[in-house]
Amino acid sequence: MTPVPLPLPATDEHARHVRRSWTGRVSIVEEQENEETQEILSGLRSPQVGALYAALAHWKTSEEPATIVMPTGTGKTETMLTAFVHQRCERLLVVVPSDALRTQIGHKFVSMGLLRQLGILAAESLYPVTARLTKSLQIEQQVDEVFIPCNVVITTMDILHRCAEPALQRMVDHCSHVFIDEAHHISAPTWTQVKQAFAVRRILQFTATPFRNDRKHVEGKIIFNYPLAKAQQEEYFKLIRFQHIWEFNPEAADQAIAQIAVETLAADAADGHEHLIMARTNKVERAKQVIKYYEAYPGLNPVLIHSDLPDKTKKACINDLRTGRSKVVVCVNMLGEGFDLPELKIAAIHDPHKSLAITLQFTGRFTRFKRTLGDAMVIVNLADAEVQAEIRELFAEDADWNVLLRQLSGATTGRQEDLSEFFRGFEPLPKFYSLQNVTPKMSTVVYATPAEAWRLEALDELFKPEQRLDPPSINAQRNVVAVVTKQSESVEWGTTRELRDTVWDLHLLYWNADQRLLYINSTVRGTMHEELAKALFGPTVVMKRGNDVFRILHGITRLALTNLGLSHIIGGAVRFTMHMGSDVFQGLSQASQTGKGKSNTFGYGYRDAKQVTAGCSVKGKIWAYRTAGTVLQWVEWCDEVGEKILDETINAEEIFKHLVKSEPLEQRPEAVPLGMEWSDSVLARPEHTVEFTINGISFPLYEVGLRVLTLDDYNPIRFELFSDGHSAVYEMVFVDKRASYQPISGAVSVLSGRKSYSLTDWLEKEPPTFFFHDRSMIQYNTLLKIEPDHLPYDTDKIVDWDWTGVNLKLESQGLARSSNTIQYRVIQELKKAGYDVIFDDDDSYEAADVVAIRATLDKIRIELYHCKFSQETTPGARIKDLYEVCGQAQKSVHWYHDPVQLFKHLQLREGNRAKQGKASRFDIGTVAKLKELEKRARVLPVEMAVYIVQPGLSKAQVSEDQLDLLAVTELYLMETYQLPFTVICSA
Repeated sequence: MTPVPLPLPATDEHARHVRRSWTGRVSIVEEQENEETQEILSGLRSPQVGALYAALAHWKTSEEPATIVMPTGTGKTETMLTAFVHQRCERLLVVVPSDALRTQIGHKFVSMGLLRQLGILAAESLYPVTARLTKSLQIEQQVDEVFIPCNVVITTMDILHRCAEPALQRMVDHCSHVFIDEAHHISAPTWTQVKQAFAVRRILQFTATPFRNDRKHVEGKIIFNYPLAKAQQEEYFKLIRFQHIWEFNPEAADQAIAQIAVETLAADAADGHEHLIMARTNKVERAKQVIKYYEAYPGLNPVLIHSDLPDKTKKACINDLRTGRSKVVVCVNMLGEGFDLPELKIAAIHDPHKSLAITLQFTGRFTRFKRTLGDAMVIVNLADAEVQAEIRELFAEDADWNVLLRQLSGATTGRQEDLSEFFRGFEPLPKFYSLQNVTPKMSTVVYATPAEAWRLEALDELFKPEQRLDPPSINAQRNVVAVVTKQSESVEWGTTRELRDTVWDLHLLYWNADQRLLYINSTVRGTMHEELAKALFGPTVVMKRGNDVFRILHGITRLALTNLGLSHIIGGAVRFTMHMGSDVFQGLSQASQTGKGKSNTFGYGYRDAKQVTAGCSVKGKIWAYRTAGTVLQWVEWCDEVGEKILDETINAEEIFKHLVKSEPLEQRPEAVPLGMEWSDSVLARPEHTVEFTINGISFPLYEVGLRVLTLDDYNPIRFELFSDGHSAVYEMVFVDKRASYQPISGAVSVLSGRKSYSLTDWLEKEPPTFFFHDRSMIQYNTLLKIEPDHLPYDTDKIVDWDWTGVNLKLESQGLARSSNTIQYRVIQELKKAGYDVIFDDDDSYEAADVVAIRATLDKIRIELYHCKFSQETTPGARIKDLYEVCGQAQKSVHWYHDPVQLFKHLQLREGNRAKQGKASRFDIGTVAKLKELEKRARVLPVEMAVYIVQPGLSKAQVSEDQLDLLAVTELYLMETYQLPFTVICSA
């Protein structure tokens, strides 16, 4: 019997007759293996059987919406069909996300798919009357005409959403069940109206991922979730080979991906596998570019498919793929849900998806099992930060991707190779979470271990099977163990035996055999550290405590303590006191007196060109206020901690003698202000999110400059905000020993987020940073002082240039690129050195007057050149020639903290210049090159160097005051981010 079109009009009686034909003629037949012949007997696959029985069981006890999670390729559609006929649904509404899937699933319901072939539906049973609803309905009569004759109606959520309310309610009256396919596509606003209408009906949702495209869970109780690893074990999924490249140039990346895909295709063909390539892009224009790389290879006949093509053209392209005439399809968000072509085995991802759910679906295209086919291959460019985020989210979605993805060697950075090797070393891999996604707190206790090996067999005694999530995962080569355990606790809000909270705890153990130190990081409340250490190494282990742990503060420059706890050694009513902020120095003074000792402390500063925090307790705990990006990062941090703890040359008491001293800002500091900058929290924001209005004209943050006007140590500190010829002057004043910033001339308002402030009110909320000639600083209205123990700047580091033809009083080359200016001469010299980018950033809120960038295979080098005109036409030893330029050098260090923001800053500046129709800021390079370098800066080490250019300074005549000021600047650059500092001047 084959399905035939019904003569119209069909009737409700015919639909009932079809349902009656299914009575007693539906059998749930499960696929089995003949024990004697090993022949596979046809039937439903195990995920289909599980999902079906889960749905039947759910409907026996509940009318609530339910969700079935089945990976792509495990047979969702046949599961729907079996549930439909087994329950003899009075009238079923099937909702899908797209027109293409509506057509495909419509054919399945018309033909009943494989149900007859598998023996599930008897031959004498009738085919259902099926309708595809392709337009929205507005009146009840239209609904009756479509629904009454049918057993099943298939449509899209978009059409249902556009139906009139009376028509939608009429559909509810006619339907008994609603099946939603690819439910992760349902957005909350679209689904709300429909869900409320059909709430009285049985709703069953099918998806390969329980996440919607907005990363929220699909609503509805998950009644069945078939694991990816199980699907692979039962050969519904093939292994996925994961080939990655590292390429920052987009064209070179496309070419490399295409080459690997074609080479893989040829190798698979040599092994007897007729595979196809799908090259994925996100835009039609991109697809037109990408297909050229595949057209360069003979015999592939690549085809291009996107939604704007006529249906006839798309069908012809798909037919070429099915017949093997074409070996490559370049598609734009096509051939997704429901498309079944198992020969698609090579995924060349030229552009990543923006959604994890789509990524899962897309990857599922290539994992479908067929005995004549080989393993799937996914090729990605990991230099693309969006790809990295997607891969990370794959592991967050389901740890089984650890099993499904097999990484292959490819062009990569040393750091990524270290990470890959580190994670490959763990056995067994956890089943319920991914080690790649474990981000532990930077925290540890440390034990000295006399033994030469640890007793890993003790782990089974420590972590019983009933307590742990998985067996301990062990990296034997790196001596790292990860275990997750669970414990049940009473709820905090009452006393009851029935209600308990389940807490999942992470335990990380790392033994550095060279240091003979065991590091333990555990989230368990209380402590089990001693028990763990003794079980692994015996009773003679010793926890590192006291002054040993305070050694971790060694080597932190510009160390500022924010907390200091003191224990009272001699008895008394008070056993412990905590000192914070400026009170820390009072506490240190007390600690130096008899009867008190440091119990714990926490501070921040700089080490190895990074901002760091460090805390330690006399009881042995060591921590930092940050989270490790990976377990490997935590291990490396432990190694650094151990080096300090074991270094007996470090005198912990000496550390506390060289601290940054903080004082309340109650009066004008007696020092010369060199420069000023916005607060750290403002600098951390995207520059386009803050807007200033200066005397009625609005400017974004990246076009607004700050300039200190007071260059002495006694007058009130005044500063200027300026942009494109508009400016306002403000002054720091003190009222009741409290700093405020008041207008002197002009007026400024600030739009931050959705709120508008006067500049005075905004600076109350976001007080600026000031730099002074004596190393002191103002941050967040607190004066920070450091003892002036530096040596004068080394004159051998001063570089003298020939400035013939340059007017020393002219700094900026301007739009005309005037050749007699200081900036022009600097750029001409740099052009001789082979930089990738030379950028004129001179103007309000400049990063530097000139930014020069050079990329190599393993790093990015950024050079910031700060130019300043001379007070006079001849070189000399004028201290005022250096004040402002030294301040510019000091404040520019914040770009090193987030170099990606520097690249974005330069792009914004060039875009604004182009918008005004003015000359480009590039002397060498393009916006495209800048974007490529930005990608490199996300994953490669960045080194930065700072230069000041003041031809008004004579190297031969340089004064002690000038050398002291240059030394202060150099010291600040070195103590923060270890930035090399060079002075360029006249002879």
